[in-house]
Formats: sequence, C-alpha cells, structure tokens
Amino acid sequence: MAEKVPCAACGRQFNAISARCPFCNALARPGAAPAAPTRIDYPAIAEQWIAANRPLLALEFHPAAAKALDAFFDLTWGTVGKAPDDDGWQPTPGQWNVIIGFGAFFGELMRREFGGDWQPDPAAPDNPYRSRVVLRGGTEVFTIAKIHKRIKNGAAESLEQLYLLVKRTVGAAAAPAEIPGWLRQAKHFEGVGRPDLAAGFYERALLLGPAPSERLEIERLRAAARELAGRLESEAPVEAAAAEERDPSAAPPPPPAPPVPAPPAAKTPAEVLAEIEGIEDVGLAVEAYARFTIDHPEVAEPWRERGVGLTLLGRGEEALPCFDRAAALEPAEPKSYDHKAITLARLGRHEEAIRTLDEGLGHCPGSGTLHMRRGVFLTTLGRTEEAMRSFDEAIRVAPRYAETWAFKGDLEVRLGRTGDAIASLRRYLAMNPTENQRRVLAARRQLQALEAVEHPAPGSL
Repeated sequence: MAEKVPCAACGRQFNAISARCPFCNALARPGAAPAAPTRIDYPAIAEQWIAANRPLLALEFHPAAAKALDAFFDLTWGTVGKAPDDDGWQPTPGQWNVIIGFGAFFGELMRREFGGDWQPDPAAPDNPYRSRVVLRGGTEVFTIAKIHKRIKNGAAESLEQLYLLVKRTVGAAAAPAEIPGWLRQAKHFEGVGRPDLAAGFYERALLLGPAPSERLEIERLRAAARELAGRLESEAPVEAAAAEERDPSAAPPPPPAPPVPAPPAAKTPAEVLAEIEGIEDVGLAVEAYARFTIDHPEVAEPWRERGVGLTLLGRGEEALPCFDRAAALEPAEPKSYDHKAITLARLGRHEEAIRTLDEGLGHCPGSGTLHMRRGVFLTTLGRTEEAMRSFDEAIRVAPRYAETWAFKGDLEVRLGRTGDAIASLRRYLAMNPTENQRRVLAARRQLQALEAVEHPAPGSL
C-alpha cells in the first residue's frame, strides 16, 4: 500500500505517489517543487458554467439561483449527499469540475450582488478550496469549499441558507424587483417537468410583495403548479399498481422469500450513452447529455450530441461551445467541425462556418465530408469556382461519398455545364443513395430535364 502523507494545504492524508492533494488539488507532495501561483479567473468560469449547463439549469446572477442550485444538487446527488460520514471522500474528476464551476458561479453571484473581490489564500494560492469572495465590510465566503460540502453532505449544506445568512450579514434586503427572476426559475422547472419545485419559486415571489394584479396572476400559477404536481403524484402509485396487475409476477412472492439479489452493477458510460441515444424526445435527450457531461466531461461524444440537439431546438448559440469542447477533446474527429459549421450556417454566419471547416481540415485533411460541406457553403456565398475545387477535392479523398456528386451536379447546372452535370448526377444515382430520398427524386427529375435538352427526341422542336 502506498505511503500516506499529510497535505500541507488542507491537512488531510493522501497517497504519496500523487503530486497534488485529491481533496483540495493543492500541490502538496513533500519535496515537490512549488509551482508559481495561478490566478484563476472565477468570474469567467462562472459565465462559462452558465452557458455549459443550459438547458438543464437556467442560471443567472439572481437570488433565486441559490434555491435552483439546491434543487439541482438534490435531484442529481440526493438530499443525503454522496458521503456524509466519510471524511476521506474524494470527488471524481467530473465532480471536481462541478465543484469549481458551481463554486465560481455561487461566489460570483454574491460578489455581484453585494460587492467585493475574489481573493486567493496568500498561504495557499494554488488551493481553490481556500479561495474566497471577500465582500464589502470584510465578510469572507468560501463558495468552492461549500459546493464540495454540498455534494458530500447533501441538503444539510444548503446553498440558499448560506446565501440568506450572507445577505443578512451585509445588511441587504429582498425587494419586489427580484420577482421576475423567481418567476423565470418557476417557469424553467415547470418546463423540465417539476411543477412541485416550480410551486416553491412562485411562493417565494409572493413573499416579495407583488402588486395586487401581479399577485393574483402568481397565485394562479402557483395553484396550477400545485394541482399538476398533486395529479402527477397521485398517478404514480396508480400506474405502479396497474403494472403489477398486468404482471402478477411483480407481486410479492409467498414465503419463504427468495434470497435478496445482489445490487445491479453500475452502468458503464458506454451503456448510459446507448440509453440516451434511444431517447426520441430531443429536449429530454439534450438534458440527459448535459447530465452525462457533468460526471464525464472528458468524453467528446455527449458534448457533440448535446450540440446537435440544441441546434435542432433552435438554440444554436448554446450549441457552439459544445462543439468546441468536443473538438478540443477529439481534434481529429471531423464530426465536431461539421456540426459546428452547419449550426453557424443556420445562424447565417457562413464565413465563420467556412473558417470552422478549414480548421477541421487542418486536423483531418482526408475528410470528404468537410471538403463537401465547404463546397456547399461556398456555393451559397456565390464563390462557385472555389466551391467546385472543394467538391473535386472531396471526390478525390472520398469518391464513394454520393452526396458530393449531387452537390457538384447542382453547381454544374448553375454554371451551365450541362454535360458535366449529367455525368455527376448519373454517378450520384448509380451509387443507389438511400440517406435522402427527396434529393434522389429531385436528382432524377433534374437529370431527365437535362438529358431532354442535351439529347432531344427525334422530331421534337
């Protein structure tokens, strides 16, 4: 067993073979050369974390976000926490990212509302757990360490309670101007199927003293959320009973009871991804991919698929960082650049799309798809000769990719190169493409029209 040594920053024991403490990430191995302190840009991390967690969370720098985070942690890791009785608990790499990301957001929320600055610990500047927000008046809040405790110990480490304590300490008071933010969180939780949680946000909005007309509307929304939550709760046991009735084997067996089976093995990341791929609802799939990336931020595919889903939902701006993350993790995979380029084109940013494809071709020059997509967007911009060169290059590196021949034929028609267009469309149809039947039908009709012009029937005018 590896020798245990104490961390110089937090004092906890860890294996001497590690250069950094697994509890606080400080450079803490005895004899290790100290690194130069790095000033972490927590405000930038907070902004990035807001974007990275949509649509799972609708974070903003507003008091309601503290309650929203508590709900998220309860739903994700349970109210009991991951290891409330284990002082030696270590977060996984994914959980460490969560600690830094949400810790930065939570601290930045209070810094922006109450005023102050992020400050490292002079004695341990490389230890994020020792970083704190020093508010006006000198109040210090260790939000990153708090998020660690929130995951480990559960609801006992309520973020909202800490926020309210700080608010009282600095002498700030809630105001009716906060009401819209509470309503936005309520709408968000309704949108993700949790009307029970939404009702709590409506309740908090009512406590802020809205105007009479607004109060009536909020009360109506709260009542509707409670009614829906109650209906969903009452339907759950009925559905369970109906399932048991349909399957008598689900009823408890008569004595003697069979041996208690061993708990099922935890699903591998690949098995979880396979399940997500089977989700037909795009919005639910996007949320599932977002949850997966929290625990497995190092896997490229869920970032890419989450971006595809966001694009389909019309949320292209949110999708772009997902493709960037996937490309950074797998720079030689052309799909990330292709999907990002498609999303940029949907946003009307064709020049950026072409630059993205050029970046991808720098990593994977043999991708026929990227060359083909480049030709399509150049055609859209009217840069036809460049487009033709891209199609020719796509055919050179991937001659069996049928779609390129179809796009090349379309461009040749536009350029008046009828003979070349006929040859390209014939080549396309000869490959028996099946991925886009509408394009196949259009190509057949286009080819027939071109052949009628190029080779008219005898006696026709």
